[in-house]
This record gives sequence, C-alpha cells and structure tokens, in this order.
Amino acid sequence: MDFDPSRLRDGEVIAGVSAVALFIFMFLSWFGLQVNAVSLGGFAVAAATYNAWDAFTVIDLILLLTVVTALALVVAQATQRSPAIPVNLSVITTTLAVISVLLIVFRMLDPPSIVDVPAVLDAHLDRTLEVGCYLGLVASLGILFGGYRSMRVEGLAPRDARTEVETVTLGGGGSTPPPAGGPPGAGAAG
Repeated sequence: MDFDPSRLRDGEVIAGVSAVALFIFMFLSWFGLQVNAVSLGGFAVAAATYNAWDAFTVIDLILLLTVVTALALVVAQATQRSPAIPVNLSVITTTLAVISVLLIVFRMLDPPSIVDVPAVLDAHLDRTLEVGCYLGLVASLGILFGGYRSMRVEGLAPRDARTEVETVTLGGGGSTPPPAGGPPGAGAAG
C-alpha cells in the first residue's frame, strides 16, 4: 500500500484541503466578548476573544472528528486499490460535515456562553462573531462538498483498473465448439 496522489479525485482533494484549513481555523478567534459601554454612556470595548477550542465543549471534538475522517478519506483513496473503504469513508465524512455545518450555524445564531457573568454585567456584554467562525463554516462546507463529490464519483483509478478480463473455459482443451445452430450441448462426436 503505497501513497499515490494520482489516485485522488477532486472530491478527496477538496475535502483534504478543507480539513487542514478547518483544523488551522479552529485556532483563530471564533467568538468575542465586548463591553457595551454605550448602555453605560460610552462606546464598545473589546473584552476577550475565544477560539473554537476554548468556546466549545463538545462541538470542537465533533469538528476534530470531521477533520480526521476527511483526512482518512484522502489517505484511504490514495493507498487503497479497492474502492470499498474510500466509499464508506466518503459517506461518513459527508455525514459528519453536515453535522459540523449545522452546529456551526447554530452557534453563529446563538453564540456560546463562554464565561459565567453575573446578570448585572451580562446586560453590558455583547457576544460577537469573529473571523474564525466564518472561516470554519466555509471550511466545513468545503469538507461537505468534497465528501459529497467523492461519493458521487465512485470507481477505480484508471491505473488500478484491470486491462484484461479473465475468462474461464469449460471442458478442457480437447473439446470442439458446437455446430452453428445446434443445441448448446451438442459437440462433434468422435
């Protein structure tokens, strides 16, 4: 089993590049807290930002599982001659990517409560979306598209396809073919 990049199709390449990008984007700022001093008679001041690892408790693990599965799809497609394992991994990758996209969109609509703040101060805090959240969504959509594309284009790489079809002959080398128009079992009597 050697790693052969020529076996990779565009779906696996898109899923793999998007998986690496998502892993990197998880270290960027996803959510932030701003002190809304307007309500106090001033202006907004940034308080803190949080990456995906800090902001999530379970979602970050699901995103990591999506990344690992997408990279496993790339490795399986590049090393396996049989399409069975890559096809299964493309289905799993697509399913996990759908879940990841939905979870990110949910957290974009309802940002996580990163720190416990007393109700008096919570009225003066705004939760913001940072650039990492948007980039993470785009990378998850890339994994989803790559996994879906990999599912849609199944089959063997051209170099792994057989060039000759094996044939089996019945009855050893001494039999003669039946005469044209005769029954299939009738051969020349000798």
